[in-house]
Amino acid sequence: MSSIIPRAARFAYAAKRGLCWQFKDTSLGAKPALPFKNVSWWYNWGAAPFAEEKAMAQHAAKEGIEYVPMQWSKWNIADLDKTMASRPLGSRVLLGFNEPNHGWDQAHLTAKEAATFWKSHMQPVADRYGLRLGSPAAAPCGSSECIEKDPFKWWDDFFKACKGCRVDFMATHYYACSTKGLQSYLEKIRSKYKRPVWLTEFACPSNAGTARKRATANEDYFAAAARWMDGKDWIERYAWFAISVQSFKWLDGASMWDSTKAKVLPLGKLYNDRRYNSKVPLPGVHPAALAPWTATGKRTPRPSAALPGRSVTGWWQLPSPAASAAVPTPGVPDWAAACGACAAAPSVEALPAPLRDRCRLECGFWSGREAAAVRRSVRELAHQAAADAEGLGGRAAAGTARRLLAG
Repeated sequence: MSSIIPRAARFAYAAKRGLCWQFKDTSLGAKPALPFKNVSWWYNWGAAPFAEEKAMAQHAAKEGIEYVPMQWSKWNIADLDKTMASRPLGSRVLLGFNEPNHGWDQAHLTAKEAATFWKSHMQPVADRYGLRLGSPAAAPCGSSECIEKDPFKWWDDFFKACKGCRVDFMATHYYACSTKGLQSYLEKIRSKYKRPVWLTEFACPSNAGTARKRATANEDYFAAAARWMDGKDWIERYAWFAISVQSFKWLDGASMWDSTKAKVLPLGKLYNDRRYNSKVPLPGVHPAALAPWTATGKRTPRPSAALPGRSVTGWWQLPSPAASAAVPTPGVPDWAAACGACAAAPSVEALPAPLRDRCRLECGFWSGREAAAVRRSVRELAHQAAADAEGLGGRAAAGTARRLLAG
C-alpha cells in the first residue's frame, strides 16, 4: 500500500506536529526519527535535504512525512528557483527567513532587505511552483546583536516595505515556559496580521533545579501548549526544538531523544503519543482529510460533498466536520473548489498519479480498499500507543489510547 495511507492516518493522529531535523551525522542515519511515528512534517532549515540527511529523507518519504523547505537567509538565494524546480520531496510550502531580526548567527536581515529579497526571489519562486509561502520567522530577541528586539516592529516594517506581497501564513518561534505567554503571543500575531500561524520552534529554556526537574518542566509545558494549539484552527502547524538539544545551554531539559544512549526520552514519547483533536480542521488542507477515519460511502451512487447535487460512484468519501472550510491561498488556485475533478472520475485508477494523492488527502476521496487501510492504520496507531503506555505503567494513558479503537 502506498505511503499515502500511513500519511492519512498520521493526519488523523497528529496533523499539526512536525520535527526540527538537526542531524548531519551519516552514521546516525534516520535513527533519531524512528521513535516519532505520529508526526506529519519535518524541516531542516534548508531549501532541500542535505547529502548527510539522505537516510532521513528516504525514511520520511517512505513514511509519508512531508518535507517543508526553508530559505534560511539571503545566502544562496540565487539558487532557490533551481532548487524549487525539482520540488524537493514533493514540497508544497516554502518557509521564509529564519529569525531575520536576530544577530549574525541567524538570518540577520533588516525588514527592508527581507522585503527586497521577497519581491525578487521568494514570491516569484513560490508563484511559479504553486507553493504556499510562510512569513519570515521573526521572534523575540534579547541579544545585543539584534536588528530589532520586537518581532512585531520588524514584521510591521517588513509589510510596510513589501506592500502587496504574498504571505500565506505567519511563522515564528517562542522560547519561554509560560503557556499563557505563548497563547498571548500567538493570539497577537493572529489578531494583528489576520493570517494562520506556524510555530516552527518552541521549548522551555531553563537551568533551574535538577536535570529531571527541567525535563519535567518541558513535558508539562509541551502538554499544555499542544492541548491549546490543537484546539485552534488558525494554528496550522508546530514543531518542538528539538529532537536532541542536550548540548544546548538552557535547553538540556527540552531533548526528546538521548543522543548518547540512542533512546527516546519521556518528552519524546509524549510528543509522539499525544493524539490530535481531529474535530478541529487544519487550514490549507481540505477538512475531509482530517475527519474521523470512518468511511461512510457505499458502492452505489450518493451525493457528492465536493459537488452538491452531483452523485459519484467508485469512491468512498470521508465525512467532513460541520461548518469547516479550507482557507484559500491568494494567488494559488483554491484546490478545495477543484475537488469536483475527484468526484467526476469513475475510479482511482482513472486519475493521474499526482492527482490521486491530492484527491485523497485534500478532498477526502478514497477507494473502498484504501478507506479500509486507513482505518487499519489508525487502529494500529492506537494499539501501539496503548502498548507503549502500559509499558510505562501508564494505565490511564493506555485506557485513552484503547478508547480510540472503538472509533
